[in-house]
Amino acid sequence: MKDFNKMNKSELIAELEKHYGTAEVVTVTHSRDCAEAFWPLISKAKKEAVVVMYISGSNQIIEKELITREGLNSFDGSVFRKIFRKAIKLSSASIITGHKVFEKYSEPKKEDLELLRNLLKTSEIIGIELLDHVVMHKNGHYSYHGNGKI
Repeated sequence: MKDFNKMNKSELIAELEKHYGTAEVVTVTHSRDCAEAFWPLISKAKKEAVVVMYISGSNQIIEKELITREGLNSFDGSVFRKIFRKAIKLSSASIITGHKVFEKYSEPKKEDLELLRNLLKTSEIIGIELLDHVVMHKNGHYSYHGNGKI
């Protein structure tokens, strides 16, 4: 057995990659990237599932998480705390949120815009930027950033 304490950083990385494989690095540059990254988490959800992506300073996905399967109605203060607590723990520079809908989505509803306002307000206070909120359905997606809402 090798002594990991005596290895330099590159030797340690090489040894770990030999045993566990290399990690895929995904960079987010477009709302399409978000939708593609989120879809496996929410595609089978029976309600409007809510997801979040934690992003590094170089726009790489640190982690993706299914926050709730209870839809936007359950998106309250406790969900906001959960999202931003984890973002701080992961040292995220920014986040991208999203949710699944079952009908084609062309324009945000009043409740959606209120959710967005609250997310933006919280992200400003905490100092972790909300880059986008992506609404996904089986036939496509709607990006708040891409449509000038963020």
